[in-house]
Amino acid sequence: MRSFLLLLLLISGASATPVVPAKDSKELREIMAAVADPVEDAVHQPVKFRINHIKMEKGWAFVDALPLTKQGKRISYAGTMFEEWVEEADEVLWVLLRYKRGRWYIVEKEFFTVEATWIDWPRYFRAPGGIFPKPKID
Repeated sequence: MRSFLLLLLLISGASATPVVPAKDSKELREIMAAVADPVEDAVHQPVKFRINHIKMEKGWAFVDALPLTKQGKRISYAGTMFEEWVEEADEVLWVLLRYKRGRWYIVEKEFFTVEATWIDWPRYFRAPGGIFPKPKID
């Protein structure tokens, strides 16, 4: 009985640890498909991503990625809503997602910004802090 309780405790504790989805996993494909939809709409072309950071925990996920063309090159933002922002802001994509009713939904996203707005997301959205990158203080 003790070993069963210990095993149960270990299993329940393991599920509360932030994890990086495996490279070819269903979770990674589903998360990145949810992220790609609004980005492709905004830049008027299919994209793929260079993922800088991705973690998930308790039905939450955070993604820090750079959108690229399907050929893996930098996107030209000419003719998009970001055309004027290229000079003024950093080319970043931060997305907070939540898994509900069998799919991933975007809770919040930032595309082109000058501030690390995601810093407040764990507190504001009550998302697990472990899915976010550790802030780098310069």
